[in-house]
Amino acid sequence: MSNQPVCTLRDGRIKVVVWQNNSNGDKKKPFYSATVIKSYQNEQGEWQETNSLTGNEMVRASALLDRAYNRYHQSVDLPKDMQ
Repeated sequence: MSNQPVCTLRDGRIKVVVWQNNSNGDKKKPFYSATVIKSYQNEQGEWQETNSLTGNEMVRASALLDRAYNRYHQSVDLPKDMQ
């Protein structure tokens, strides 16, 4: 992954962070990966992050992932069988 995300999408305490990467074979064609993160406060009131989501949070994360996919799918040359 690159050092800086290209985009962070949020819905409350859920966020999707999108990273641009370069394939090993062709440095000119990037691909994108995403990380889903939920922020929460522990019993001591300290903010923590996790990748574990409840059912409702999964729906919200799915909507964020869909937005990220639609944004970056347009910018990548995909093989015809994947379009």
